[in-house]
Amino acid sequence: MCRDYYLHTRSNGIYYVQYKDKVSGKILTARSTGKTDRVEAQVQAELWKANGIPTGRNKKPRPIEVAAEIGAIIKAIRKSELSADDAMRIVSVLRNIGLVDISAVKNTGQNGKKRLVPLLPVVKDALLNLLSENPHEVDDPFVFYSLLPDKPCDYKVLVKGFKKALDDVNMMFLEAAKKQGKSKPEIAIDYKSRNIVFHSWRHWFCTFSDNELDSKKVKKVSGHLSDRVFKRYSSHTDEKDVLLRQFWGFFEA
Repeated sequence: MCRDYYLHTRSNGIYYVQYKDKVSGKILTARSTGKTDRVEAQVQAELWKANGIPTGRNKKPRPIEVAAEIGAIIKAIRKSELSADDAMRIVSVLRNIGLVDISAVKNTGQNGKKRLVPLLPVVKDALLNLLSENPHEVDDPFVFYSLLPDKPCDYKVLVKGFKKALDDVNMMFLEAAKKQGKSKPEIAIDYKSRNIVFHSWRHWFCTFSDNELDSKKVKKVSGHLSDRVFKRYSSHTDEKDVLLRQFWGFFEA
């Protein structure tokens, strides 16, 4: 430990440094030195102390005092109950000082409207847990992170995991069929020929929910503004897509 910062290791054997803000006395967010040797880590910490702390998004080093001020701002924002208008006001300030191109700030959805997406508590907790596991100490970490602090996870990794999950479900179908004395299941998810992707779940949700609930309520959740577009998502009732309801019925049994 140094008077101006703390060094400690994590389970990966890497030394992390936490600087102390001279003004407030608060300890700043830990930064990976990338070193497994304590002496080398201390040398790196001293260099950052003298020349500034690098960040994942901005390669220009920041003085410790600036890092402390930015950390305080981010902490205040996270604790505040901001509205969409508040967020746009913040973006406007960033745009005026040349840090943000307003054209890069887009509303979600193909209709260009702002939309709140409801999440089941179990999904929300899973995303927050994944975010907490991000090993990169940056100001704005990715939920789906990669080995690099300034880049998200490659979508191919997610697709691979998605297909693995579908294969697991197919195995459940097969095991259930064998218990019934059958050589193969009556239904299976042929995701290759049907080109089932992540977005397919949106079609599945609209189709299933529209058959069980009032369409107006489903549209509020899905975010569709027009009946025409909503029907494109919720009308998978032909023979090819009847698997959607069979799939759900398997888990209800």
